[in-house]
This record gives sequence, C-alpha cells and structure tokens, in this order.
Amino acid sequence: MCTAEQLGAHVSPLRLVIAGGGTGGHVNPALAIADAFQARYSDAEIFFIGTERGLETRLVPARGYRLELVEGSRLVGAGVVGKIRGLLALMRGVRQARKMLREHRSDLVIGVGGYASGAGLLAAKTLGIRTAIHESNAVPGMTNRVLGWLVDRVYLGFEAASDSFAASKVRVTGNPVREEIARLPARTEVRHGPRRLLIVGGSQGALFLNEQVPALLAAVARRGVSLEIRHQVGKLDPEPVTKAYSESNLSATVLPYIDDMASALSWADFAITRSGSGTVSELAAAALPALLVPFPYAAGDHQAANAQAFCTESGGFWSRQRDWNCEKLADSLTSVLTDNAALEKASAGAKAVAKSEAALAVVADCVDWVGEPQ
Repeated sequence: MCTAEQLGAHVSPLRLVIAGGGTGGHVNPALAIADAFQARYSDAEIFFIGTERGLETRLVPARGYRLELVEGSRLVGAGVVGKIRGLLALMRGVRQARKMLREHRSDLVIGVGGYASGAGLLAAKTLGIRTAIHESNAVPGMTNRVLGWLVDRVYLGFEAASDSFAASKVRVTGNPVREEIARLPARTEVRHGPRRLLIVGGSQGALFLNEQVPALLAAVARRGVSLEIRHQVGKLDPEPVTKAYSESNLSATVLPYIDDMASALSWADFAITRSGSGTVSELAAAALPALLVPFPYAAGDHQAANAQAFCTESGGFWSRQRDWNCEKLADSLTSVLTDNAALEKASAGAKAVAKSEAALAVVADCVDWVGEPQ
C-alpha cells in the first residue's frame, strides 16, 4: 500500500483551499484530502471555504484547520424566486472568496460539493488559480456537471460517473475516507456473542430508517438472533426511536451523532445505512457488510446508483424505500447474521471494493499536475 512517506515528505509551503461542505458526505472526504496533503507537505497552508449552515462549521475546526465562510444558497429546484436569491448569494460568495484567495495566494482550489464549492471555484477561475473537483457519487449532480466544464481536473469516486466529464480531465481515484477509517485493522474472524448492528442515516438523520428499522430488528430478534444496536438519528427526535426499541426489549443505544465513526464501524458486525458516497466508501474501508437504503429524493437518484454500483461489486444487498418489506428483509438479515461463513463472505466483498488510498491518489496526481511548490 502506498503511504504518505512513500509519496515523500516536503517542507515547502503548499497553499491549498478546499471549498464546499454541508453534509458529512462532503466534509469528511475533504478532511481526508487535507490530511493527505498535510502529510506530504508539513508546512502546507490549507484552509477551507464553507457556509455557516454546513457541518463543516463543527468538523473542520475540530480537525485543526482554518475555516472561512461565504454566502451560498440553493439553485437547483429552488423555483424562480429561489434561483434569483441563489444567484445573488452566489455572486456575493464569489466576491468574498476572491478576497480570501488573493490574500492566501492560493496554488490550488479543490471543490468537494455543497454551496461553497461553486463560489470558491468560480472565484479561483477569475484569478487564474488552478482548480479541481471531486465528484463522489456514481451519478454527478448538476452543479458538478457544470463545474466540470470549467475546472482543470476531475477526480471521481465511481467509474460510472466518468461519462459525464471530458476524458482528459478525469482521474478515477475512489472516494477519500478519513485515515482512522482507512487504517482500520482487517477483520480476521467473526466475533462471538450478540450481533452488533450499526444504523446510520447520515449526518442529517433519516426519518425512514428511524421509523422502520426498530420494527425490522424486532422481527430479526423474534427469529432468535441476539442483537446489540447503535442507532444514529442525526438531527431528528431520538425519543420515538428509543421508545420503539424499548417496547421490543432490544438493547439499543440511540445517539444524535457518532463523532468516532471509526470505532463504531470497527465495533459493528453489520450496518443498515443510507447510500451516500461517503457512507458506502467508509463501509468498504471498514469491511462492514450492510443493507443499503437509498434516500429516494437524492438529486438524480444518485444514492440508488451508489447502492447499485457498490452492491454489484461487493455482493451486498440494498432496498428502495418503496420496496421495503419487513418480513422478507428480516429473513435475509437473519440468514446472514446467523451464518458465520456468510457474514465473512459479505465482509470480504465489502473490503474488495475499498479504495483506501484515494486521498493519497488525489495528492499524487495534484503534485504531478500542479508541480512541486517553490
């Protein structure tokens, strides 16, 4: 495996800006890229551009990086008035970002999605600064499709997205995951005792999972499977979820947000999650088999595309919300959770699609393309 040390450590300052955020699916890969650059360039000057409503306001400073805020608002699907407001906010955001980039004397701006990504990249183009995007989904969003025409380089999490961009710009790197997850030790054997289930609806939470999973796991328990459960509800009300587990006599810890996701992934034997790009990439890195339930209103139905791409390669399984059948899914889960060989096979399938070097691949290509800082 290629390591930061093999890439070479440098002390020349690199001025990097990472623009975007909003959800953990945007912020966590961005942090992984920043960490990989920092490992190569010990004196790298890295800062983030985000918005005040995004998860970056908490996660980026906690990681020790500087965060600057710009205005940003929704453009796609916002209606005429919303689009006008969004364009005005984007224009203000571009002006704000231009000032930041000039003061920083940035060498490179990488957009990772979210409202701030467009402002940061457009500002960089007006200043002649090199630009790149990282598209993490199997189906690119409209914003990145447009930005793909403007930026110099396009890094992709899934091969399936490559047809949406000019081939000369594309590099399929996989999705960067946090180093503490990428470096999780291999699962050598199935653990004895109750099966440990991790339920994650993303950083915002998932009402459907909160409402349906307790009943599903109660059905699994009725089939004789002993369970321990950790359920992240996000910003949604935890009380109904806690009550549902309690009424079914299930051992469950219900949390708003899991800060130490590496430990949670390592703890679990199986997961039930949404299929955002960051989630499926972290499941693969952790060799954690899962039932994926795509968010049905994701732009371009990209979560379903992510789930299909991941499960086709890994041999896992997924269900659309409209196809959810508690008893059939309980049968499927029970067959996996009670069969050590099946669980080991599912774990190996997830690990087989992991691209744990994705962040290092982005760094290595940027060095080849942009050149060593002077």
